Amino acid sequence: MPFVVRTAVRHHEDLTAAPWSTAEGLGDVDTACAITGGIVGAATGVHGARASGCSAGRQCPAAEPSLVNLGSSITLSIE
Repeated sequence: MPFVVRTAVRHHEDLTAAPWSTAEGLGDVDTACAITGGIVGAATGVHGARASGCSAGRQCPAAEPSLVNLGSSITLSIE
C-alpha cells in the first residue's frame, strides 16, 4: 500500500503515468493500478480523465465534487 500511495502522489496530475508507474512495481498489478488510478482520478477529476483519453470520442462521467476534494486532500497531505 505505501508504494501505491507514493506512486499516486508522484504522478498526482497524470492519470496515464500513474498506473504505468505502479505496474512497474509488479506484485498485485491490477489491484495496485486500480487504487492508484482511483486516487489520481479523484484528484484530477474529469480534467485528468479527458486529458488521458476521454476526449477521443468517448463520454466521461461528470466529476463528483466530493471525490475531487478527497483526492486533492490525499495528495496534498502526503506531499
